[in-house]
Amino acid sequence: SKVAATDPAWTKAQDAAQAAYNELKKDPSKWNELAKQSDDTGSKDNNGELPYYTRDQLVKPFADAIFAPGLTPGEILPPVKSDFGWHVIQFVDRRPDPKTRATNAQTDASKPGADFAAIAKSVSEGPSASTGGSIGWVAHYQLAIDLENPIFLTPVGQVSSVVQTSDGYYIFKVAAEQTR
Repeated sequence: SKVAATDPAWTKAQDAAQAAYNELKKDPSKWNELAKQSDDTGSKDNNGELPYYTRDQLVKPFADAIFAPGLTPGEILPPVKSDFGWHVIQFVDRRPDPKTRATNAQTDASKPGADFAAIAKSVSEGPSASTGGSIGWVAHYQLAIDLENPIFLTPVGQVSSVVQTSDGYYIFKVAAEQTR
């Protein structure tokens, strides 16, 4: 249920947020310690860390704060009020759009000696990210044609170009090839 704007809990929450902000401005290294004391059950067990969001996934005051121009990594933002309460936010970084991330990953993965698995783990949002992007052996007709073609056209040891589908962007590294 929604707490009335006149409820003293709002003032108490604002005071707590301001106190945390003041403490963090003096010593940002206390972020993890203070995050564990948060009422936010979605982030407190993860040192206050949230996933990347797009503006439309967030309530307006929170989105306006984290998408403000000129923020610098590590910056502690003054308390922000939303319908969910008061928030103290540490800006970490902005994640490039998916196409840019895929293009950058493809460029990085194409460099001699690049660790494709490490790149996949850090960039991918797909189900194979945790395994370094490995999807195992691919046979004809196993995947949709828009994914299969780039795999079979990429030489062994090389990285495909960026492939765009209706559900995202892909790059593939062909590790080996067999004819059976």
